[in-house]
Amino acid sequence: MTFCITIIICFLLSFSANAQIPIITFTGTGTLTQTIVNAQISGITSPFKVEINGYTEIISYAFAGAFDLPNPEWNVCRDYLVEVIAHGVETIGIGAFSSCISLQSVEFPIATTIGQGAFNGCWNLQSVHIPLVVTIDPAAFWSCSSLESAEFPLAVTIGNWTFRGCTGLKNLTFGEVPPTLEYEVFNDGFGSNNNLVANITLHIPKGSLCEYEKYWGNVSSYFAGVVEYPVANPITYALVVNSGANGSVTGSDPAVSCKSTKTITATPNSCYEFVSWTNSSNVVISTDNPFDVVVSSNTTFTANFTLAAHSLSVSSANTSQGSVTGSDVGITCGTTKQITATPNSCYEFLKWTNNNGDSVSNINPLDVDVIIDTTLTAHFTLAIHSLNVSSANTSQGSVTGSDANITCGTTKQITATPNSCYHFFNWTDGSNVEVSTDNPFDVVVDNDITLIANFIVDNITPRTFQAINANPTMGTVDYMPNVGTKTGSYLCNTPITATATPEPKHRFIGWYENNVLVSNSSSYIFTISGNRTLVGRFEKKPPTRIKRINVKKGRVRIKPIP
Repeated sequence: MTFCITIIICFLLSFSANAQIPIITFTGTGTLTQTIVNAQISGITSPFKVEINGYTEIISYAFAGAFDLPNPEWNVCRDYLVEVIAHGVETIGIGAFSSCISLQSVEFPIATTIGQGAFNGCWNLQSVHIPLVVTIDPAAFWSCSSLESAEFPLAVTIGNWTFRGCTGLKNLTFGEVPPTLEYEVFNDGFGSNNNLVANITLHIPKGSLCEYEKYWGNVSSYFAGVVEYPVANPITYALVVNSGANGSVTGSDPAVSCKSTKTITATPNSCYEFVSWTNSSNVVISTDNPFDVVVSSNTTFTANFTLAAHSLSVSSANTSQGSVTGSDVGITCGTTKQITATPNSCYEFLKWTNNNGDSVSNINPLDVDVIIDTTLTAHFTLAIHSLNVSSANTSQGSVTGSDANITCGTTKQITATPNSCYHFFNWTDGSNVEVSTDNPFDVVVDNDITLIANFIVDNITPRTFQAINANPTMGTVDYMPNVGTKTGSYLCNTPITATATPEPKHRFIGWYENNVLVSNSSSYIFTISGNRTLVGRFEKKPPTRIKRINVKKGRVRIKPIP
């Protein structure tokens, strides 16, 4: 029997290549029954095609069970039916073409249901075009080992063992919605479950891969290949990005292609920071920001924010010059914190800089509004100070040593010079606190310093006065008040009168002090302010010599000879 079938198949193939194959047409309405089929194919002994018009259903086994023919062994449809075109058929019944081993091609433009085992055993079936089929019942193409391609773009359900034993299947086309696969749809017929897919290229509409992976798993890993064919309106997905309170977001897109990567970004408001992205079930998906999302379905993300806590880091640019206070962590955003720079001796605060080295402020202490992590550095510089020296009473004395530009640490000498009849008492500061009684006074200038020289009337130390007669035989000297000796002791500012009286034929020359003429008055009045010694000098009067005497009108004029 097997030998005969092989001979017949070879004959059919040869015949189809070299002869015009006749077409048997079935025209009617309703259900095409086995009786109608048998009536028209009875006695056929050569290949033929079938064209069906008008009928909406093919009853079960209509072309597979014509056993009432005289020779049932030679089932006509099994041996000679090579092609079927059914224009109006919507339902293909159970086993309708089963065991039609000569059948090579079927086309059912509007059929929506393929019954169980409808093409079971059609070994030579190579091409199937049933574009509107929705339901394919179990074993529909069992053992169609020559089937190379099939297109079911609207299929919803594919029953058990539908492609069992279809070892030649290479291309399988489905639509946007992945059909439901029941038990062992791709069994190879030798006990291996679903391993036929390793030889099949899956053809699906562009953009639908994510749908197939959602229901079938990683199809790219177990099908021989996945090809996306172009369609007018590919599937896209909505990426919705929402913002929680205290921030904003970007990245929403109403039409994202399958497996496209989209970047979503959350921007916190001032004093807030990003925490996480959560999905529509409020499950945390990521803490990355920005976040790259691979879109495979309609997706919603919500950005969550929280009140920020920041750090304030304060340091000294040179700890040998000064120190700082005010560093803190965990500061609630918006809090004002005070930072202070304390210069070491001989240094003064210069400025605050940020971590980029930019000047921020020269105020110290400085109130900082902490709204971000903040780093500030205090800078110091060698201090320049002033030394201000003055006299408490300029009528009593004067001072020297003031300077407005002194490098800190420098030693400067100041001097107080009392006026007559005064002596230096002490140095006091601006608060009238005594600083020193030294004069001159060496001052270490380590800050701005003000010192005042104080003087007092000198009623303690007596002043001495002595009058000396350089020429005792030529005259006498004296002074008032006379304390009874030629050397007197007086309080400062006592008025003294020194007198000189020449002897006859002598004259007074003057009072000398340290060989310097101080007065030529014979009565020299002065106020004593210091120890003094005056020397009175006399000399003889020169003789008078007459040059000539003129007598004129009773007058005598005598001119001395010089």
